[in-house]
Amino acid sequence: MIELPFDNIMDRSPEVWTQMWTREEVINQSSYGFTDPLYTEALPEWTMPYIGPAAWEDSETALAKMTMFMRHYWWLSYVVIGLYLIAVPTGQHVMKNRQAFKLKKPLALWNLFLAVFSFTGMLRTLPHLLNGTFTNGPLYFVCRNVGASYGPGPTGIWVGLFIFSKYIELTDTAFLVLRKRNVNFLHWFHHATVLLYCWHAGAYEQPTGIFFATMNYMVHSIMYFYYFLSSVGHKPRWGLTVTILQIAQMLIGMFVVAIHYYALRTVPRCDGATQDLSAAFLMYTAYLILFAQFFVGRYVSGGSKKAKKE
Repeated sequence: MIELPFDNIMDRSPEVWTQMWTREEVINQSSYGFTDPLYTEALPEWTMPYIGPAAWEDSETALAKMTMFMRHYWWLSYVVIGLYLIAVPTGQHVMKNRQAFKLKKPLALWNLFLAVFSFTGMLRTLPHLLNGTFTNGPLYFVCRNVGASYGPGPTGIWVGLFIFSKYIELTDTAFLVLRKRNVNFLHWFHHATVLLYCWHAGAYEQPTGIFFATMNYMVHSIMYFYYFLSSVGHKPRWGLTVTILQIAQMLIGMFVVAIHYYALRTVPRCDGATQDLSAAFLMYTAYLILFAQFFVGRYVSGGSKKAKKE
């Protein structure tokens, strides 16, 4: 079991809410059986000229500053989602008697942008996650505070960008409305709740955020590339794979939350916000049910009906 320093647990009291949560470095981390990894340690040296971090990514405080913004504007996600839930039916009503916009090229570029963005995010989070886990054990990123584990450097920046990207991903719905496509419950519920949760988890610097961001980057890099190919008239045959990956993401997310919840009660000085974990588990459970229903409707019931027609 990992042994954590005495300053590992973050003070989440209201008195320090408006302060940047910085922590003194442990003088001799090896005495605790682990070493806080650096992102560049996770990459082979020969890859650095190709996928190494840019100068703007080499920041020790970028995520901390983004976190301060989230705490200061904690209400922003609620306002945006409130407007989003009003805008969707309003937009559908406005478009009801209008001709649908084609938007083929903008949609293709949008999906390609999100695919590239997600793939880049994966390159900035997955190597660090794997390196830290293999070096320090499976509980390191579950319990080690964000400021020491992945906050400084490229990984922290891209976890922060992941959170902020949930705002721009609402544009997905705008494309559906303008093209007069169905905006089902799974779509708008997923977009709304994931933004609310990510904004809250980011403000509280949940240690397991790196797991959630990495998984989402991985799945979205594949999903949006699938959408890109479909939007340019080359719809792949591996749509089922995308849905399976989405379901797997929910199951892994629930597992990570359960491990973190258990670690908070068994690992001394394990960091984390319990109320945030409860929200995460409920969110992943809801997504699992909804994506499972989509899977059955699309590939089981729908597939059976298609086979009968043929």
